[in-house]
Amino acid sequence: ALTSFSDRELEHWYKTEGAPSGHSPNRYFNEEWYRMNCSEAAEAIANGTCTSGFEHYCNGGYKHFSPHYLFSERYYLKRYPDIAGQTQQSGKFVNGYDHFLRHGIQKTV
Repeated sequence: ALTSFSDRELEHWYKTEGAPSGHSPNRYFNEEWYRMNCSEAAEAIANGTCTSGFEHYCNGGYKHFSPHYLFSERYYLKRYPDIAGQTQQSGKFVNGYDHFLRHGIQKTV
């Protein structure tokens, strides 16, 4: 069972086997969907500059692309314009999805 592995062992497995095989790193990022909807990520994986869509997202894809089909960065920032200011001016959050995962999800679940 996966519960018998340490966090470090799971991270190592994901980086060496899971990511290159197309596994999602967690339930909040959909690797397959991201690759299909972000041609930049697919190209980066094909030419070897990234091992996964998640790596692409973390290395800057978050600025322009949503990580999951259940979340729209554009909609979230439009719906909560104060968050856009917090992400751009103060640097409190990387993007709207970062805010959602830290605070917004608690209000919507």
